[in-house]
Amino acid sequence: MSKAIRLNELRLYINRVKKFKVKIDFKIDNQSKESPLLKELIMAAIGNKPLRISYLGVKRDIQPIGLFSQYGRWYCPSYCYLRKEFRLFRCDRISEVGLSTRKDKMNLNETNLNDIINLLSSKKEYELIVELTPEGVEKYKSNVWSYYQISINSKGHGVIKGSISAAEIDFLADYFIQMGKHAKVVQPIELRAEIKKKILVLNVLYQ
Repeated sequence: MSKAIRLNELRLYINRVKKFKVKIDFKIDNQSKESPLLKELIMAAIGNKPLRISYLGVKRDIQPIGLFSQYGRWYCPSYCYLRKEFRLFRCDRISEVGLSTRKDKMNLNETNLNDIINLLSSKKEYELIVELTPEGVEKYKSNVWSYYQISINSKGHGVIKGSISAAEIDFLADYFIQMGKHAKVVQPIELRAEIKKKILVLNVLYQ
């Protein structure tokens, strides 16, 4: 093997590593949901390939930009050909992945993952207000992701305020349910409804 060929292979390897660096972002947290198709999603992002996926049982074509981990779950920001815009997909809700045969794929090689994450994260849809008991305040303060604003009165009771997106409702419902009587969600009504639905399922399970 000539020196020139070895150098070319080295350059290809370096470029691949660089692509991985700009296509993956994660925070150190416990992964509570299994996502067996991460390899297929990240390779499609690196290869700039559109995919046909089954998402919550619905078939659709997407073009992944990369992956990021947050709240114990993996997410795949992608261009959605159905909605004709960038959307956020939870990886554990993708049950099937295959290559799409569409001919109008986009060139997303130069698209920055963090730019898209910021774009999607900026689409806040709901105002969050949660009342906490003193015990709830301590539980909240001990959590590694507790970044919403919290005010605490002289008796130790707290109020969380912030803004959340629709993608966060499912996770936050689980989180505040496990805090029991020490957390009361005041807003948004969509989060309250999700908590009630999950509690109803648990109630039926233990009847």
